[in-house]
Amino acid sequence: MKLKLIKYHESYRDQVFSELVPQKYFIKYTTKSLFYKILKSLKIYSNYFLLLSNDNNDIMGCILLRKKLSPIKMKIEWFIYGVAISTKYRGQGYGNILINETINWCREKKVKEIFLLVEKDNNPALNLYKKNEFKTLPLDGLKALRIKRKKSNIVMLKQF
Repeated sequence: MKLKLIKYHESYRDQVFSELVPQKYFIKYTTKSLFYKILKSLKIYSNYFLLLSNDNNDIMGCILLRKKLSPIKMKIEWFIYGVAISTKYRGQGYGNILINETINWCREKKVKEIFLLVEKDNNPALNLYKKNEFKTLPLDGLKALRIKRKKSNIVMLKQF
């Protein structure tokens, strides 16, 4: 089976809603306000909603990436904001494939590092990220990143 990473398109909306992402998050991250469009045109903020698809165009999983300008460092930073695998494809290695395909996509875009937040008791996600060489950041380094986090979150980093 050949797998591919594709950009979200409205034609996938029903499948994404029903199998992967709750509607409130989907709308939040795919609705494009005027403010978002201005920031995107300035190339300082963008959302990328990518889907893992098979030969039959079944959506197996998705990942949301965000590119934004850091107000402290004055450089572009990339974040993973969500990863989901359809229940019928879980436990078969597709999460790993989605992360690897996303890393390759990021390399093509000349991304040097990517951050994410994960709940510290979400062992499947933690294992997935550790398997893909994401490293946990120390708490004292988070202030410099200006990452808002709950005490239950861990911040991780992958450098390429």
